[in-house]
Amino acid sequence: MNTLMTSIELPAGRAVTLPTGSGHALRVTEGRIWLTRSGDPDDHFIDAGERVPLGDGRGPVVIEAVGGAARCRMEVAQLATGNAQPLAA
Repeated sequence: MNTLMTSIELPAGRAVTLPTGSGHALRVTEGRIWLTRSGDPDDHFIDAGERVPLGDGRGPVVIEAVGGAARCRMEVAQLATGNAQPLAA
């Protein structure tokens, strides 16, 4: 299995909508983000070093940097013979 990674830089206060799907995950590499998703009544705060799976079928997620800029990495696992879905940021 291979993993495709896309870096995302978030200035403070900027919200971004991310796609979700099988094998998708978000890893925060710097700072802190707020994450909300369709069908989930709770908001989540994710700190640097934490990873959140996004492939639970709940639809797109919205993230925003909290308390300053943040960086994260969208990870998409794919089978060695398969194709990953393109990322839209």
